[in-house]
Amino acid sequence: MLKAPKFWFSEKNLAVFFSKILFPLSVIWKFFSKRRIVNGKYEEFTIPIICVGNINIGGSGKTPTTISLAKIFLEYKTKVHIISKGYKGIIKGPKKVTETDDAYGVGDEPILMSKFAPVWVAKQRRSAIIAAIEDGAELLILDDGFQDPSIKKTLSIITVDAEIAFGNRKILPSGPLREPIADALSRADILLVIGRKHQRERFIKSIDLPNELNVFGAEMKVVKSDIHLDKAKFVAVAGIGHPEKFFNSIEKFGGEITKKFSLPDHENYTPHLLRKLKKASLSNNAQLITTEKDFVRIPKNERHNFIFLPIKLKFSEELELINSIKSVINQSFK
Repeated sequence: MLKAPKFWFSEKNLAVFFSKILFPLSVIWKFFSKRRIVNGKYEEFTIPIICVGNINIGGSGKTPTTISLAKIFLEYKTKVHIISKGYKGIIKGPKKVTETDDAYGVGDEPILMSKFAPVWVAKQRRSAIIAAIEDGAELLILDDGFQDPSIKKTLSIITVDAEIAFGNRKILPSGPLREPIADALSRADILLVIGRKHQRERFIKSIDLPNELNVFGAEMKVVKSDIHLDKAKFVAVAGIGHPEKFFNSIEKFGGEITKKFSLPDHENYTPHLLRKLKKASLSNNAQLITTEKDFVRIPKNERHNFIFLPIKLKFSEELELINSIKSVINQSFK
């Protein structure tokens, strides 16, 4: 259900056909989405809120960006807290994520982010924001929420994967966009383009950007660990927005993938699925490997069967990016 349709990212005739068939629904989505944003309440709060969001459905690097920003501001001795809706978690909140929480309760991304900074989850972001402020937060990072019309953001960062870009640039469900590109970019302060240098350059040339929009680059890097990929055999499992990028990373570092499992984003690791994966591992004589986000969704008593590939986001112009963020915050909170 949460797998991005392939026709969103294809120019083949059949993909164009599917997109056109769904166009009337896209018109309806666009109308209500715009009305919701225009008529938003946009409540202001007493401390700065940095929103890290995107325009399209699926993985674009929001969570790694949130983690990297939180780590930097914590190094500056700023009390940073992260706000999340805890997607697919059952807890309504507000709740501060602790070591005893699991992905079933608070969602997988909050578990991952809580390793680096305090994280609050709530289905209503407002209640999590209030709880974080009462807990002593000096700066909030909103993981997702760019289209949330209930909260006034001090600064908004849009992340985009340079390789996948905005797909066919159509509005849901004809394409992956939550809203028109031009509308979103006009409300953003920073566009963070994530990918290798040549991918970022190609993407920037392909799109019209507002003159006042600050554009920065970043790249996902595999963290050095005890995992040796070269010439090793793997059964690779990924329940993320674009699993092929994970598979490519393994092969880039010399790993041999004997079988691939592309799961829907945020998929639960049920007993049936785990049995299936372990059977594939045995029959292929290969190690089960997954993403860090998937790993936190695996029951603790089953994690010994898996290894995960740790990654981090590296900003290309870190100092310039942080100074740009500080400048907007200082202007808003003089």
